[in-house]
Order: sequence, then structure tokens, then C-alpha cells
Amino acid sequence: MVYESKCSGPNREFDSGANARRTLERARIKFVNQYVADTHALFWYLTGSPHLGDKAKEAFDEDTAVPEMHDRMIVGVARRLNAVCLTRDAAVIASEQVSAQWD
Repeated sequence: MVYESKCSGPNREFDSGANARRTLERARIKFVNQYVADTHALFWYLTGSPHLGDKAKEAFDEDTAVPEMHDRMIVGVARRLNAVCLTRDAAVIASEQVSAQWD
């Protein structure tokens, strides 16, 4: 898990480390590992290639709480900015990856 030295968002601010973790736990946001994938790893994952290692496949599979790629990008940006995601998309809300608001 990567923590930044200071995280902030609309109307809130908190320090990194244990305080940040407790704040996110109270917000019911699930923690996920962060990965950066090379294009060949992504290609092999999408094509089901045996060239992809087991741990790499597990890493890709781990990040399917939000099933659609465009929604994952939106969730990723919201997580990076520590922002509330304005959506009524059931998959995004059910993933608990970000705080979501609509009504």
C-alpha cells in the first residue's frame, strides 16, 4: 500500500499512516494493492495467455471489484484525488472502493 504524506479532499484532510487508514476504514472504503502494468502484461491478461505469471494474474483478478474498465478509471481517479464519486452505478457503489454519492 502506498500512502502519500498528506491526503485531502472536499471538506476533509488527514495525515498519512494510521490516521489515514482509520479514516478510510470509517468511510467503509476497501483497501486494495496498487499496481502498474506493462502493456504486454495487460495484453496477456486480456487474451488469457499462459505467458502471464500466476501472481500477475492474481493481481489483475484482484482488481475486478469494479467490472467495467471505464468505471475502474473513474474509480481510480476518485481514489487518487480522495474525492467522492458522483454516481448511481450499482457496481461502483457495491465495490466500496470509493465513497459514492447520488441522492
